[in-house]
Amino acid sequence: MDAVATKKTTEIKPYKIDRAMVALKIGDTDDMLLSYINFLVKRIPIAAVQFIHILQKNTLQTNYFEEETRKVLGDFDLKEEVTNNLKQRVENIIPFQQERETEYLVKEGNPLEELIYQSKLNAADLVIIGQDTELIHHHILARNFLRKVKSNALVVPDSTLPRLEQILVPIDFSSYSLTALRTAVAINKSLEKKVKITCIHVYEIPNLTFYNVEKTRQELKQLIEKDRKLAMIHFLQEQVPDIKDRKYIKTELVVKEHFDIGYQINEFAKEHHTDMIIMGAKGHSKAELLMIGSVAERVLGINKVPTFIVK
Repeated sequence: MDAVATKKTTEIKPYKIDRAMVALKIGDTDDMLLSYINFLVKRIPIAAVQFIHILQKNTLQTNYFEEETRKVLGDFDLKEEVTNNLKQRVENIIPFQQERETEYLVKEGNPLEELIYQSKLNAADLVIIGQDTELIHHHILARNFLRKVKSNALVVPDSTLPRLEQILVPIDFSSYSLTALRTAVAINKSLEKKVKITCIHVYEIPNLTFYNVEKTRQELKQLIEKDRKLAMIHFLQEQVPDIKDRKYIKTELVVKEHFDIGYQINEFAKEHHTDMIIMGAKGHSKAELLMIGSVAERVLGINKVPTFIVK
């Protein structure tokens, strides 16, 4: 299999974030998300962080500003109160540091649309959202958000532990998986304590019995694995030019059996105690160029591991 990118690439530099945006619900699950972010900011350089909460329309805020309610509440400013609450919640977990610009923003509107608009307006290069693994609509929200957001995104499930020792990068030899791999290497270069990066390629054995091909399934499996192993070696050598970076990377081949690729990626992540999945937003097929890739959507739909989606 030929990799998409065949030209020698430039040296990979340590990862840094110029401007991160963190969406908070102002609820119990925020503490876990903030603890995870506190863990990250101590390891990955982040110049500025904006914490944002979206007040939904037709909720308590609308009633506050009805004429009769206004007479009772006077000059009460809900946005100011929520902003102060937001600031207090954050600073109880993430100590303020002068070298990092911190901003708190409360907006009213549709949470999905407003978050996407604000991420674009504020030129965020990474948007971080939490995910309640017990609520189906949270999975739908995450997928809808990732379809539309232009920046990289990190989805953090509520069961996440603040740990980063194993990174998993699904590889399908597309340009998106190339970017995901280089992002993983860049993150590793920024860490004082290096982590292990596993590149996984899930392949399928075609059913050729209809064509009377005289090859057993095991023979086909061996041929395909040989091809994919060579492709992985070629891919890594070209896209990660520094041998010192490649020493932290290992490759794994997984045959697609009865389950879809997204499911098998998640099962591999669970079995190998993966701490973060880094993957491209889209895959190799032409259909996936129209939206976030079906594999990425599937991973987000069932996973319990922080997932970094590279755009």
